[in-house]
Amino acid sequence: FRGNTLEALNFLMSTSDGELFCGETMEFTECHQVETTSIRTSEVIIYNASDEMRTNAEFLTLSELGSILRELSSGAQVQLRPFSKQLKAGSPNLLITNPENVLKTVLSLYMEDKALPLPFLEEVLICTPQTTEEEVTLLWRRAIGDPGFKRIFCLVHAEKLSYQVCDRSLWTLDEITQGKSDYRLVIVCTNEGE
Repeated sequence: FRGNTLEALNFLMSTSDGELFCGETMEFTECHQVETTSIRTSEVIIYNASDEMRTNAEFLTLSELGSILRELSSGAQVQLRPFSKQLKAGSPNLLITNPENVLKTVLSLYMEDKALPLPFLEEVLICTPQTTEEEVTLLWRRAIGDPGFKRIFCLVHAEKLSYQVCDRSLWTLDEITQGKSDYRLVIVCTNEGE
C-alpha cells in the first residue's frame, strides 16, 4: 500500500476471519502512532517508506470488541419509564400524527423522564412495506413478556405494513393479550392518505 494510513487501517480491519493482521509488507509515505486501549492484543507490523519497522500491538480483534460490547450491554439496568397519563397500560394505544411529526411523537413517549436513556433497539420497530409478520409479533411478545412492565414498546409507521401482515399481526396481538393487563404498547401511524 502506498498512500495514507487510513487505507492501511481499512485493509487491516477488513480481514475475513475477524483478526487484525497483515499478511504482506505495506509501505507508507508516513506512519502514525495509533493509540488505543485493549484487553488482549494482536501484533501488527507496519513498515514505512524508509523501511523503519514499527510495531503496534494495541489493536483489538473483532471478537474481543464483541466481548467488550457484550459486557457493557449486560450491565445495562432496565429502569421504569413513566407512561403518559393519556395512554392506557394493558391495551394497545393508537396515536395518529402528521408524517413530519412521527419521530417527534415517538421520542416524546420516551422523554417523560429526561434522565432516562433513549429507547433500546428492542423497544421500537419502525415499519416499512417489507416488515414481516414475525418482526411485528416479536415486538408484541416483548411487550407482553416485559418483566415488571417497565418499558414502553412502540410500533412506528404501522400504516406502511401490508394488509396481510397487519391483519395477521393484529390477530396474534389479540390472542397473546388475553388476560394481560399491564403491558405498555403504543402504535404510531400517520394521517397521510386519509
